[in-house]
Amino acid sequence: MRRTSLLLIGTLFSTAIASEAKAEPMYLNVWQSPLSNYHPRIDVSNGFTGFSYMTGNPVYATGQFDTPFSFHITYGPQDIGAQTPYASLDLTGNLHWEISESDSNGRKGGSISGSGVLSYLRIFPTADSLEIPSWLPGLTVEISGIVTGGMQNLLETTVTITPHETPEPTSLAVFGVGLGVLAFRAVRRSRRSA
Repeated sequence: MRRTSLLLIGTLFSTAIASEAKAEPMYLNVWQSPLSNYHPRIDVSNGFTGFSYMTGNPVYATGQFDTPFSFHITYGPQDIGAQTPYASLDLTGNLHWEISESDSNGRKGGSISGSGVLSYLRIFPTADSLEIPSWLPGLTVEISGIVTGGMQNLLETTVTITPHETPEPTSLAVFGVGLGVLAFRAVRRSRRSA
């Protein structure tokens, strides 16, 4: 029993260490972003705890309505142009707009809000399963903004990309095998004592 437990712990530990080791810098590249032409490149070589940025754009629309949005993100090494990324994903959702008509001074008011989740994930053949972090499939995005008024009627928006851990298939398999071995030994021990 002790030998099996040590083997299981050792396997889980070595899998965890191997999944964190990266030979080169890794990046998230946000290629399409609603409300902005800003395309952040985020260094995730040492993990990823989240990323926020602000944008400011004039707003022309008025009323209450919903619009779909999509972020296209790639994950891979620094020089994406020289090689295929390891993964490509889309975060999609809806933005709810509540923008008032201009007042007598030409100023608008209002806000937007929305959230998005993973709608598409492609792992490329160039990626080893250990090179895909467990947080990648769990990415979400939150968008919120207000119209600041003034003559430009700027919509100041905050975009936050947040990771959420998802179990890695290899870790789940090793854990499942370990539980199976422990269950088998427990059943075998109960039959011997009966």
